[in-house]
This record gives sequence, C-alpha cells and structure tokens, in this order.
Amino acid sequence: MGKWLGSNYNVARVWAAQSQYEGRAYSMNFQGTILRSYNEPIANIIEGGVCLHNPDRFSVTTSRHQCYADRCAGAAGLRQFFVPNILESIDHQRNMRWFYGELRETADRFWRAVYSPESPRDTYFGILGQLQDYAEFFGLEVDPLAGYELKGQKAARKIKECKDRLTELRNRPQWGDVQLPKWLAYLNDNELKPAMIKKIRNAQVRAEFVKKVGIEVIVHKLGVAVDKQGDYELLLLDFGFKNRDGSARLVPYLKMLNPSVPELWHVEGVHPLCRTIQDAIMFRRYGEDYFEQKDNRWILTNDPQKKSEAASGLPLWEPEKLT
Repeated sequence: MGKWLGSNYNVARVWAAQSQYEGRAYSMNFQGTILRSYNEPIANIIEGGVCLHNPDRFSVTTSRHQCYADRCAGAAGLRQFFVPNILESIDHQRNMRWFYGELRETADRFWRAVYSPESPRDTYFGILGQLQDYAEFFGLEVDPLAGYELKGQKAARKIKECKDRLTELRNRPQWGDVQLPKWLAYLNDNELKPAMIKKIRNAQVRAEFVKKVGIEVIVHKLGVAVDKQGDYELLLLDFGFKNRDGSARLVPYLKMLNPSVPELWHVEGVHPLCRTIQDAIMFRRYGEDYFEQKDNRWILTNDPQKKSEAASGLPLWEPEKLT
C-alpha cells in the first residue's frame, strides 16, 4: 500500500493496525507509531499494545480526527489512555498529576451543581478508573486519598438535595410553560405587586408577570411621564435595572391611543435613548438604522453639513428619503 491512503479515516485505521510505517491523506498523517492531525500529535502507540491519546481539544476538524483515532485504536484491540504526555519520553508523573487535576476540577463541578450532579459524578469516577488502570499498568502508586471527595456521606447528601430540589421545581406551579422562581410561584394573583417585576431577571417570567398584573397597572405604579403630545405619552419605567455606575436605568415606553379602536391604548417599548415623543415616533417610523448617536443626541441624517448644524444645538428631524 502506498503512502497516500485516500481518506483521513483510512489513515487512522492503517496507523492503528501498524501495517505500514507511514501514511497520509489530506489533514492526517502518521509516521511510525505517532498519529498527527495536521502537525499536532494526537495519539501514540507504545509497547505493550497501549495507545496514548492527547486529551486536549483543538479545532472541530482535529476533534473529529481524535474520534477516528479512538475508534480505530479500539477496533485494533489496543488498550487506551487519555493523558497529556504521549510522546517518546513519557513523563508518567506528569500524567498522574494531570489525572489528579482532572479529578479536582470535576469534583468542583459536582459541588457547584444545582439540579443534576450525576453527570460530573459519573465523569469523576470514569477519570478515577482511568487513573487506577494507568497506575496499575505502568506500576505506579496512586494517592490513597484519590476519589475520597465523592465517596462519603457528604456527596450522598448533595445528590439527595439536588434530587429534592429538582422534584420541587417540577412540582412548582407554572404560568403556561414558564418555570417560576420559588418566591413567586406560590403567590396568589391578588398578592402580586407591580414593584415585584424589579426582582425578575428572566425575560419569559417577566413577560408572564406583566400579563398577570396588567401593563396598565405597572405603567401607573412604576412609570414617570417625561413628555406628552396629543394622544402620545412617553413614559420612563423603573424595572430595577442598573447602569454601570449603579444608577437606575429607566426604560422608555410610548403610550398611544389606537386610532382604529376608540378608547384602546397601546404601550410599547422604544429605543433606550428616546427622551421625547418626537424621538419615539421617529424611532417607530424609521428604525434605529436611521439614527446616529452623536454628543448624546439623535441625528436623523448622514449629511455632514446637517450633522455639524445638529452638533451646534440645532434640532434635526428630517430623515433622508428611504431607498
């Protein structure tokens, strides 16, 4: 068989079988026992029928090549370990330290889990098994405390707490398909207050809260009118958002009478920088693509001369013709 093997998968297959000294195809190649993705060593076959895989993550393509190496090495009956040091002068102590580091990181994920600690727990014991197999195969000693973090009663209590929390969440009253925070879930409709919206950060929950309480009630309690013109009113609402300097970030809404349906009012959000009825109307009509922010003003033109006039303080509300 020639050096050109036709496909990346064939490169991995021939390398695992060690049926020839070298081969290549597109972005994979091997020479002797070392398999590479581009120029990056991703696997190495050593004495004793063992394949060492590089566990690092690279590009999507190289990750696919690592999967080829794993699959073909397994099909060839090789014993496999995933360790960072895989080349000729293998540093076993470095690889052991890597296993311990992976155990600590996975244990941290387990303790941080809120609802599903099972996944990091299973990963943890998978790594522990690899560590023990690796140490046994190469005649190394394992730290007697390895694995203790997730073997005791404390870990068992953590799993039970997460399961109980998940069960409570699933049984919690819902608004439609929206999972509610605990403090909100058990309140009756008559206990809902407009100011509670300041505590809600989830957009779906906030939308359902507005439906429950009513936008007109929220506007009345939390809104401050900053401009009024005919049947239009610009309101600033305090939803509890903060600017970087810690000051309240008020959200502008335009309240308007529906011309087609008498006595029907609409309230809709407008661009955060709108501070006048004219701002809001222009934003609704032309969109933000026709606004440019300069010196904290809205300028509705790309004409340099008009821009300079606006910068001097002259108001400009003459949008260019839509094209």
